[in-house]
This record gives sequence, C-alpha cells and structure tokens, in this order.
Amino acid sequence: MTIGVKYCGGCNPRYDRIKIVSALRREFGGHSIVVPAREGETYDVVAVVCGCGRRCAEHQNLRARCGKAVLSSEQDYELLCSLIRKYETNGGARQWIGKRFIGKGSLRRMKR
Repeated sequence: MTIGVKYCGGCNPRYDRIKIVSALRREFGGHSIVVPAREGETYDVVAVVCGCGRRCAEHQNLRARCGKAVLSSEQDYELLCSLIRKYETNGGARQWIGKRFIGKGSLRRMKR
C-alpha cells in the first residue's frame, strides 16, 4: 500500500503535525509512505495533514484509490488509521473508490 502525505503551509498549527506522520510511520511501517504527495501520482490513501480547522491545504488534484483523510487535529489520526485498516481489511481500492474522509472528531463520508 502506498500512502501519500500532504502538509498544509503551517501558518497556524494547533498541534504537532510531524508527530502525527511519525506515528503513521511507526504504526504502518510496512507500507510505503510518500512525503510530500505529488499531483499526477495515484496513491492508495492520501493523508492531508492540516494544522488547524480551516483545512486550507489544496488536495483536489491528489488522487487516491481508497480515499483521502483530511486531518485538522490529533484526534483525527484515528480517522486516518480507520481508513487504512478498512482498505487492508476489505482487500483494496475497489471497495472505497470515490470516498473522502474529513476529520472533525468523527468519521464522515462525503462524495467527491
């Protein structure tokens, strides 16, 4: 599995974004984690790590087979883990194409 990570610009961080990505590397070290995620590449999962609730990081042109997780707090890390685990459990992207997950303390599905 390939996980692309995109950071916001960091103008108003409310938590340690690098700590989140370090935890991701520890927990899912067997997967390829690409920082920064690049436009034109397709990842299994994209994590958009925003420093605050504005979630202003551009990610519309980042492609993910399974889905995107847009994080804006440390609590949203579980959102990302849930997305990755569902991908692993359900056997791949076919189950999740077209889904995007946006954190705000709870897991929500949105259509593209």
